[in-house]
Amino acid sequence: MADGVILIENCTLYGLSVAITDEQFKNIRPVFDAAGVPTSKYNSGKLHQYFNIELVGQEHNAMHDVRSLTHLLFALY
Repeated sequence: MADGVILIENCTLYGLSVAITDEQFKNIRPVFDAAGVPTSKYNSGKLHQYFNIELVGQEHNAMHDVRSLTHLLFALY
């Protein structure tokens, strides 16, 4: 099952609105670019550094990279 489908299911389950399009499920970089985040300087595991967010973990570890992305999304929100 595609990640976007699971995300929508979870948002529905928890009563959260989904504010990103199907295309953004595939590539979220334009969201960060539009917010002025210099994505060419950061990979997903380092994005948290843009906002000086402390994050324990190892870059390129799947859960660490997801946490980094999540923290940045919350910061932008």
